[in-house]
Amino acid sequence: MRIGRILAFIILAITLAAVIKYWSIVKDIPAGIEDKPYSGIYASAMYDDDKVQDLKQSGLTTLILFTIHINADGSMNFNDTPIINASGEYIGPENWPATVRAHRQGESSIERIEICVGAWGSPSYDNITKLMAEFGQSAANPLYKGWHTLKELTGADAINHDDEKTFDVDATTEFILMTEKLGYKHTFVPFNHLNDFWKPLFDNVEAARPGLIDRVYVQCYDGGAPNQYLLNRWNVFGNIKVSMGLWAQRPDGSKDTPADFYEKLNENARFIDGGFIWEYNEMLNNPEGYKVKEYADAINKALK
Repeated sequence: MRIGRILAFIILAITLAAVIKYWSIVKDIPAGIEDKPYSGIYASAMYDDDKVQDLKQSGLTTLILFTIHINADGSMNFNDTPIINASGEYIGPENWPATVRAHRQGESSIERIEICVGAWGSPSYDNITKLMAEFGQSAANPLYKGWHTLKELTGADAINHDDEKTFDVDATTEFILMTEKLGYKHTFVPFNHLNDFWKPLFDNVEAARPGLIDRVYVQCYDGGAPNQYLLNRWNVFGNIKVSMGLWAQRPDGSKDTPADFYEKLNENARFIDGGFIWEYNEMLNNPEGYKVKEYADAINKALK
């Protein structure tokens, strides 16, 4: 009888220890708002139909077009290619909008398309700040006209914010609220400035339009490499759990293999709702390297 009581006590102690350990891990992790984990890729090239098919069959769920540069007059380039003039009219390659839409036509794993704005050193958010100050959220704003045209032509779901230079909370809030009227959701892709820009920006927008910002893609490569060890510090955006981004292997063997992706995402799985790849054009320039589907499989497996 005494031995039985001792065993029961030991079992109870082990159970309580396991519960306490579990609670210590999950108590600070927000409940995600995504119905399921998601996997994405940044793509900077205006590529051909065979590449569209490659992405449709990859197993990735999200395509992020990188990147829009906004000029002082509100005109826009997709990288070096002018696509929107200051009057908001499309002036880019004739087939590009149809190519973008094709990613979700027919059988495809791609469910969501985002358009990134900004980049390292880009003046885009300097110009957003000036244009929002001059025109506000009115339909006369060249940004309103241009993003309306892009929405109509591409059907993009969200604007992905990559401000790495300006960090104007108020102007970016106004830009987000203006383009929400056009039907865009909004996402962030930060690697630093959490407390002095990204968190205040989220709080501003969330107070005005709850749920309008629905994803945060944390850069865990280059300047953001330390973030792969600090991902839980980024889980401060309401109910959003962040996405972890890594750089696919280059021809010289640097950066991450699919096995690296799996290992790093799996280690951080309790902190994240998604994973993403940087960057498709570099992968196209490395034809002997790993394929997109291999990376997608690694991400999706790590997030199961």
